Amino acid sequence: FTWMSSLCRHWYAATWLKFPDHCPNLVPIGEDEEKQNHNKPTIPVHVQYKIAPLVYSSMVDFWNRWYDDYVLQVDFPRMVIRFEDF
Repeated sequence: FTWMSSLCRHWYAATWLKFPDHCPNLVPIGEDEEKQNHNKPTIPVHVQYKIAPLVYSSMVDFWNRWYDDYVLQVDFPRMVIRFEDF
C-alpha cells in the first residue's frame, strides 16, 4: 500500500482518474466517482512506457505485474528494497 500512496505524490509515467482526498483510489467511492469512471469496478492506470503505453485494470494490477517481472524472471533468491519504503 505504501507504493501506491507514493504514486499519489510522484506519478512518474502513470496516469489515472484522480479524486481529491482519495488516493490511492483503487475503486470509485460514491456516485460522482462511479460516473466519472464510467461505472467500472476499479480505476484503470495508464502508463506511458518508452515503446508503447500499457493500461492496467487498477493500481493493484499495475503493482502485481510490475513486481512479477522481478519475482518471476529469475530462479535465485533475491531481496527487493524499494525507495518508497524509506
